[in-house]
Amino acid sequence: MKLKIAVITLLIGSGLTFANPALFKVRKESMLNHIDKKIELLNEFKSCVSEATKHSDLKACRQNHRASMAKLREEFRAKRAEIKSNKTQDKEE
Repeated sequence: MKLKIAVITLLIGSGLTFANPALFKVRKESMLNHIDKKIELLNEFKSCVSEATKHSDLKACRQNHRASMAKLREEFRAKRAEIKSNKTQDKEE
């Protein structure tokens, strides 16, 4: 029963997204930008690890990477909250 509800919810949600091509395009671009940022951070992390010569260097690389990823997550969460609040405001109008 729960599976049926989940499938129906996904179908309705994806149908609404595809019903509005502009919204789909915005979401797609947003997702691609987010992925590009993650790849950029991972490449920086990889370079840092490759250049490390001792354990403390690796530790610094890992700490910097974790901080960068945390910042990216917070930015994404803030953007998502903004989008949700805009949706709520649109529905109220």
